[in-house]
Amino acid sequence: MDHRPSLEHFQQSNMIALTLIGLALQVPVLLMCLAVAILLGAISPAHSPFRWLYSKITGIQFPKPSGFDASQFAQLLGSAFLLSASVALFSQNFLLAVVLGGMVVILALINLTTGFCLGCQIYYHLKLQTYRLRQSRQ
Repeated sequence: MDHRPSLEHFQQSNMIALTLIGLALQVPVLLMCLAVAILLGAISPAHSPFRWLYSKITGIQFPKPSGFDASQFAQLLGSAFLLSASVALFSQNFLLAVVLGGMVVILALINLTTGFCLGCQIYYHLKLQTYRLRQSRQ
């Protein structure tokens, strides 16, 4: 039996820990670097820093991902919130940074513990609405 956490659990756990550290120590550069790492993984999953690190630690090699999926959309949202939290910290607005970063932490924790991904649900809903709109125009 393989007891290693999945890549998703690895990424979620690290994202939670690094966000909490960045907020607690008020280090906007840490949040910005984390946001860029997540953004890179969302845009090009094969070049994700988390995927690379997980691969080095576990020795598991992943096939090249194909197409854009819901988890990438969720990562784009998380990255946007972390970039916003970083800008808020740079602007000395700690409360806004905590709210934005806290949302990322809470949603990542929910995803980690229950498997429910709000960003994925938003993606599916938008895709469904786009489909319905196209069908109504025909």
